[in-house]
Amino acid sequence: MNENKYEVYEDSEISSAGFSNRSRFDLERERIEDEMARYSDKSFRPTITVQLLILTLVAGLHRLTNGKIFSGLVFGLTLGGFGIWFLIDWFLIISGKFTDKYGKPINYPAVYRLDQELKALEKRHANGEL
Repeated sequence: MNENKYEVYEDSEISSAGFSNRSRFDLERERIEDEMARYSDKSFRPTITVQLLILTLVAGLHRLTNGKIFSGLVFGLTLGGFGIWFLIDWFLIISGKFTDKYGKPINYPAVYRLDQELKALEKRHANGEL
């Protein structure tokens, strides 16, 4: 039996096969729509992002990447302090109070905003406005 239920016919074969009222476009469109119907309309990106964020927090990688080597290893070995340390770090990160090994807060939105302000200032200076 043929595995592919949609065979692509040449124009002359379509009319000889009894599909004269359906064009190649219609057949191909139906095949694609049937293929699309097999998948959920939900995106995998939010799902995988949440999983990666949780895995990263549980493994202590957020501490390791910010220079907190010892606490990152302990975090990973204890699975986030059996969940308590995980929750504390989660709230610290969300509130913008999580710090690197030098005690500087990790606050990416603020850094991005300041970077944009600096670029605008440099552009105004280059244009002779300042």
